[in-house]
Amino acid sequence: CWFVHQFQISSTQQMTDTLQAKALKTITNSVEKHGLVSPCSPFMWSRFLAPQLCDKLLSSLLDLNCLTDDLVHAFIDGVVSHTGFGLNTIDLSNAGAEITDKTLDLIATTCSNDLEALRLSASIGFTTEGLSRALRSFTRLKHIKLARTMNVSDAVVRSLSSSLVSVDLTRCSSITGDSVAELASRCAGNLQHLLLFSCNQVARQKGSLTRIARSCPNLTSLTLSRCPSLQDDDLIQVLTNCN
Repeated sequence: CWFVHQFQISSTQQMTDTLQAKALKTITNSVEKHGLVSPCSPFMWSRFLAPQLCDKLLSSLLDLNCLTDDLVHAFIDGVVSHTGFGLNTIDLSNAGAEITDKTLDLIATTCSNDLEALRLSASIGFTTEGLSRALRSFTRLKHIKLARTMNVSDAVVRSLSSSLVSVDLTRCSSITGDSVAELASRCAGNLQHLLLFSCNQVARQKGSLTRIARSCPNLTSLTLSRCPSLQDDDLIQVLTNCN
């Protein structure tokens, strides 16, 4: 493997932060130049990169449009087998149709006890059932981004963890106030940031924002831009109940 030959190392413990950064840049530059990723490459890379850089590489490869379910599987399998732990942050934003429910199921199986942040913004390959099934597994999740993700429904929102601190549902236009209010009630004092940009059905449903505000006294930011159905009474309740 050209990567092993170049760095002449046997474990991540031997790599300084500078060398780790160089390894990450070398991988992404090579993939960008040649446009090819072999089935064994992700497994090998995961054994040479520190866990905190693995998510950055995954995101970089996704930006280069070269990831598939099988390659993500190999990558995560390499991380788990090498470190004994799953990734605590995974960013699959803008994933195309090649990244499907199969990847979500893998993440749910291998990373459910470790995952704290999941970003799926603008991804198009997941089904409502796949999202709901996977999200029910992430009981320690603190941060979720589903902005502009296809097939996000009330069922998906109802599958979210009660441990969440920040939730981004930007442009998830099919969700309603009931499911978001139920989520707020489950998260109670944990939820601090809630993005409902262009979620007009939530704003249109009278009383939903009041229920959210009363459930989340520690809410510090609430985004309601592009929600033309906002009502004065609900906004007053938000201002009155949130610290």
